[in-house]
Amino acid sequence: MKKTQDFIKAAIVIAIALAFIMPSAAVITNDTSEKVYTNTLNENQTPIEISSAQKQTMPNQVKLADPLIFPGVGDDRYPGITVDGNGFTVLTWTNSEDITASRMTLWFSDEPSVPESWIGWTISLSGAEDCVYWDTAWQDGDDAWSGLFGTFISLDTEAVGGYRITDITSDPSLWEYYTWNGGAPECSYACVDDNNWFQDLNYPEYTGPFHMYIYREIYEPDYDISDCPICFHTGVTSDGGVGYFDGQSKLWTAPASDPDMANLDDRFHITWQYYNETTDVGQIVWKKIVPADEPDVEYTPFQDYVAEGAHPSVAAYEDVVAIIYEDDLNISVAYSDDQGETFDFIEIAEGVYPDIEAFGGILYATYIHEGNLYLTTSGDGGASWAVAEQINDMDGTVEEEENSVDIHRGGICWVDNRGDDLDIVWIKLPTESPEITDINGPAEVKVDEESEFFATAEDPQGDDYYLMFDWGDNSTPEWTTESFASGTEGSDAHTWTVQGDYEVRVKAKDSAGHESDWSKPIPVTVPRSKAVTQPTFLELLEQFFPEIYRIIVHILG
Repeated sequence: MKKTQDFIKAAIVIAIALAFIMPSAAVITNDTSEKVYTNTLNENQTPIEISSAQKQTMPNQVKLADPLIFPGVGDDRYPGITVDGNGFTVLTWTNSEDITASRMTLWFSDEPSVPESWIGWTISLSGAEDCVYWDTAWQDGDDAWSGLFGTFISLDTEAVGGYRITDITSDPSLWEYYTWNGGAPECSYACVDDNNWFQDLNYPEYTGPFHMYIYREIYEPDYDISDCPICFHTGVTSDGGVGYFDGQSKLWTAPASDPDMANLDDRFHITWQYYNETTDVGQIVWKKIVPADEPDVEYTPFQDYVAEGAHPSVAAYEDVVAIIYEDDLNISVAYSDDQGETFDFIEIAEGVYPDIEAFGGILYATYIHEGNLYLTTSGDGGASWAVAEQINDMDGTVEEEENSVDIHRGGICWVDNRGDDLDIVWIKLPTESPEITDINGPAEVKVDEESEFFATAEDPQGDDYYLMFDWGDNSTPEWTTESFASGTEGSDAHTWTVQGDYEVRVKAKDSAGHESDWSKPIPVTVPRSKAVTQPTFLELLEQFFPEIYRIIVHILG
């Protein structure tokens, strides 16, 4: 039975109707006829206000950021990391000062290796005092909306929700928090990933990111599913959304836990652990969703169990998809070079609680073993892996628990237990990719006149690099044909044909094909050309026949 839930705007911001739909393992229907469920608006649902926002800065004695330990009172868990469109590294996690409440902690910096550059906020929400699994991602909706988009679950109110931050440097009172109407009983997980921005095929009015929740879906009379995975699509500009729950007609996937996502331009991969109560084993669920063809998580034609195991994480680039998971205290990877049509498998280490990320054509994977955090990489899509290196600075201090580590191109963060309570630690991602260290050029250029811009990149191996500028005018970015020595300045030129305000950014690629992230953008103004006016008759007289001009002016008074 195909089902979707249509959510419409509540009040003024994003409070949207939701009554996610779940069957329990005992209530499965084989009816696959199309059926659309529409939920009505819950008029009592409103955006959540911030009840308190406490600003934090790094203590003066913190001088080194390798690793950087964030201060705080109480236990910090479930770290997440992203990088926004202005180059700010953003960390979020759950802070529990005591057992009665959990709240959001968010830190950001545009120079993360400089400790004093970090600014933090600890946020409490009014009426939702026990919120966990804060997860934040950068969403680039082009002209529609761009900013930080996040998810969370509220254990005390049994609600799921999210937040939008247009400018991370703005006052938190301008950040938007909300919950969905309908409630989310026994909610347990929330997650989101960068740049998962799509238009909904079934509901074209909804354009925005896909993300995931897990909770008990009760939709009478047919569905009551405990720990059901819901792939939710939020329409950011329309302030509405649609929740696609997995109704179990294609694949048994509930009870589900520990979801993860990996996004590409036209598709995304999701994974989670399904506990098979009959065999008493965990199975790794994989699904690929192509929103333009089938956005429903239940009905996507690309889904399967890829292995037996627990705590999966997924990464993808081009046609490569890799799922890392824990298998009886060992770390294994299911990898594919054909978008999941076929998978191969490799065991890479002893360990628990793995995580994986793709960056510049390289897979980066972490796992915990005997209280230490290890990092390994694969340059061939997961078929082989480098010797793992320990990256925590003090032996035995990494907390071994679910979602205690997050890896991203913005760095690696984990839960550390060396102090009196649990703290979050961050380090820069050890990468083989070059890094943009400077971008500059004219702040104002002329229409139809070529202008040169400059950038500098440093490569860890000292390789030469190429540049690719994004000129901000919808032209197609291209790599320079000329390469430049690591640490030296390179350049490229561009001509704007339309006046306006633009943002220019750049990335680098070394000779081995490793790519950097995009740089922070710099503003460029292309002003309107000054109008050329023809001189008047009197102006010509004044210039060429001044005496006649004076006589005429005198006569005219």
